[in-house]
Amino acid sequence: MKQATTFGIIAALFGAISLSGAIGGHPITAGGFGLAAGLMGLAAGLAGKQHSDR
Repeated sequence: MKQATTFGIIAALFGAISLSGAIGGHPITAGGFGLAAGLMGLAAGLAGKQHSDR
């Protein structure tokens, strides 16, 4: 559970950076951090699923 929570917090941080990049008009930053947020969110979901299967 701790690993899934950590991944979720990191994903939220990447999402906030992506949003600020989009608002600031920096599409490369927004796209890169948006992709990273999505991947970290997926990792958090998978980590949480593994924990609940035990």
